[in-house]
Amino acid sequence: MADRPAKRLKITRGEDDYKPGSITRIELHNFMTFGHITCKPAPRLNLVIAPNGPGKSSLVCAITLGLGGEAQLLGKATSVGAYVKRGEASGYTKITLRGDTEEEHIEIMRKIDTRNKSEWLYNGRVVPKKYVVEISQRFNVQVNNLTHNLTQGVLIEEKHNEMEDLKKQEETRQQRIFKAKEDLAAAELELENLTPYEPPTDEIVNYGFSLKMSGSTGSPWYD
Repeated sequence: MADRPAKRLKITRGEDDYKPGSITRIELHNFMTFGHITCKPAPRLNLVIAPNGPGKSSLVCAITLGLGGEAQLLGKATSVGAYVKRGEASGYTKITLRGDTEEEHIEIMRKIDTRNKSEWLYNGRVVPKKYVVEISQRFNVQVNNLTHNLTQGVLIEEKHNEMEDLKKQEETRQQRIFKAKEDLAAAELELENLTPYEPPTDEIVNYGFSLKMSGSTGSPWYD
């Protein structure tokens, strides 16, 4: 009998009410709409409510890019340099995660510039991107998962693709209907031009006469 998979460990909150891997601080500099901003998310549900333009999506982009996510996922620019604030040459994201204990703080910094260059720092020490991705995986932070990161741009793109698929299906259906109408018209025209059927009377009479001459009994049908 195959061994059952190990049960997933239950993650409990500390006295600070944060779970391991929770974001405790976000600092952005020259990132998209922000010149400089620092915010401290609460340990549980956080809602960012504002009209269009202030930078709600910028926060989502910063978390995604700052924790090792790919720019293509965001439905905006595909190069990291495009996320530097307009008019500036460089910027950075700095995201602090709560570690396994209340005392452990994990600070991940990503420096970016308009040349599409990135530099990653873990608690002030330069590290490769792979190291940051491993930290995200350690706390099950899935920044590349659409269910964790569903931006307005992605929704618009998906709806656009859906509409394009429906449009193609409708075009194909209309083409089939048009072809069926053409085939029907051609069949009707062919039917109109058919020569009326006339039975081969002479052959039938000759065949009956042959039967009579051969001595067949009964009266021929033409008598």
